[in-house]
Amino acid sequence: MRKTLLALLFIAELVFPQFSQKDSLLLRSLFFRIPDAGLTLQYLYSADSDSVRSGLLAAGNMPDSLYIPALTKLPFDKFSREISFALSKQMPDERINGYLWSNYSQQNSVNLRAIIIETLGLIGSQEDFDKVCNLWSSKKKLPGVSTAIFHFRTRGIIADSIQKGILIEELRSGNKERKLSALFSLNRFGKDPDFKKNAENYLAQVKRIKNDDILTGLLQLYRRNTDSLKTLIVIKPYLKHRNFSVRTEAIYSLKHYHFTRRQDFEALEKLLTHPENGTALQAAQQIRQNNFSEKAATYLSAVLKKEINAAQSSPVLQEYILTLLYLNPAQGNQLLASYEGKLNRSYWYMAQGIVGITPDKLLEFAVLEFAGLDQPTRLQSFGQIFTTENQKQLSGVPLFNQYIRMILKSDESPLISTFADQAVSELIQIEPEFYKTELISIFKKRLDDAHFNEALISIFNFIKKHFPLDVQELQQIASASKLRSIAALSGKTFITTTDPERELLFRELLQYAFKHQLADIETDEGVITVELAPVIAPFSAGNFVKLAGEGFFNGVVFHRVVPGFVIQAGDRTGTGWGGPGYEIISEFSWLPYIPGSLGMASAGKDTEGSQWFVTQWYYPHLNSRYTVFGRVRGGMGTVNRIPQGAYIQKVTLR
Repeated sequence: MRKTLLALLFIAELVFPQFSQKDSLLLRSLFFRIPDAGLTLQYLYSADSDSVRSGLLAAGNMPDSLYIPALTKLPFDKFSREISFALSKQMPDERINGYLWSNYSQQNSVNLRAIIIETLGLIGSQEDFDKVCNLWSSKKKLPGVSTAIFHFRTRGIIADSIQKGILIEELRSGNKERKLSALFSLNRFGKDPDFKKNAENYLAQVKRIKNDDILTGLLQLYRRNTDSLKTLIVIKPYLKHRNFSVRTEAIYSLKHYHFTRRQDFEALEKLLTHPENGTALQAAQQIRQNNFSEKAATYLSAVLKKEINAAQSSPVLQEYILTLLYLNPAQGNQLLASYEGKLNRSYWYMAQGIVGITPDKLLEFAVLEFAGLDQPTRLQSFGQIFTTENQKQLSGVPLFNQYIRMILKSDESPLISTFADQAVSELIQIEPEFYKTELISIFKKRLDDAHFNEALISIFNFIKKHFPLDVQELQQIASASKLRSIAALSGKTFITTTDPERELLFRELLQYAFKHQLADIETDEGVITVELAPVIAPFSAGNFVKLAGEGFFNGVVFHRVVPGFVIQAGDRTGTGWGGPGYEIISEFSWLPYIPGSLGMASAGKDTEGSQWFVTQWYYPHLNSRYTVFGRVRGGMGTVNRIPQGAYIQKVTLR
């Protein structure tokens, strides 16, 4: 039922027109982040409902206290979601809280009251929290209370015993929507034995729980509050469940179980040989987090060898080999030699970590092969070598120093960003002036390069951590950047209208925004059809259409897949750091992250580029924090099948 309600909410928001090409002046203000309070207020005070909705989107994305009188005069029952979104983005103001409570007392609608309570969780004070708790206590029922508790806790308003009591009572509710909201909040509460007990009691009633979303949430709650499993009785029925999300959560729980019985080995075998690549891959990965008896290792090794010999080159094959090495540490090097031809180089470096190669030997390979490796493999090998322990062990070793210089001279954003993020003080103290000078030089050189925006942010944080006296100099340099995300490091709001490239991009994205409604994304696993939402996020939708029309996504890998959470693509480098060479703005809205939501990946506000993701379940904590610019219209089965390493063949617009 909840899935239906949320899907209808998503559709309804798209049915109401918001932005269109006629709003070019307002959209220009948003794109260049140049506040135009007068224009926005014209929209908010308009007699036209579509214009009001556009003004509410603008007010939420560029907040200003000047908007509060207009926002609090609008009829809440007509623009409830839009008003709540816009108010939640303003600076704290007692007028907002008063407006919300006033409307709460006037509303009879359960849905509208839920929206108000959830919004209070986003902006309310301790006093508001106490009032919410008192309302719940008086009725033992309050729409939106579970989500509000999550938001209050995120903002530091914490009362463990009270909040825990409310959430457990909400979980016991007969209402599916209340149960699901409670589960989401409980899953982000922290470990508690009572949570495990409650989840276990529900999961034991296999035939009574008919809702797959609630099953998924219960399994997640059980897993997050379990350190060890003595039996598979609770989760075993769900390992073969028809629903992807349910099955995924059950598989995640396997890492807490010590396999000793043959019937349990056979359950694992079914997962390893599952027809969906995503499930087989996830099972192989989870096995590497378990301890197995010799009998179990022998049984599963035979299964894996059979699958490896029959499989063609694929991400699943690579995972099978890594898992086989994990199960047979004594024969690791021998097995690696046998299957080396089936491993790509990135997985080969991962395999070396499993068979226990020494850091200095791995370093020799990385230096020798550096020039011949592709970018993802260089990143993979660097990540394995550049651990905290290895840095301390290898600091001062000539070959390691040579390797670090190769990394810093590589001109590759992922490598430089990883170095800046992970370098330990023990390493920096050996040659402090060299590292400071080298990284500031890179910062200056790449100041306007959007391909380097994440590395530039990492360098800034590196200097702030290791050389705090030089931060002011770097801020002055950053202030001249054409990239808003980098200029923002100086503390000033920045986007210039005199930049011809930025002006051209604005016109181009606006032109493409409303050109196509649907896109068919053909992948190795099937087709995903997405519906774009230019009326909510015109620049994100226009950017997707522009890049798809240029063939940008053709042949691009799904570089990040977290089963049950997201699949992510759009980076031609395959590293997670790549982009189109420019930044677009964040376009936050009230659209929720539900199964099939199409969102923009980012490294912070207004750093979006070409990377996008699709959610596989409900993730309210992403709402209004990442741009939603569409939804899956067909092919969720494909979304759930896709393993990390699968490819997009082409994108067709229509």
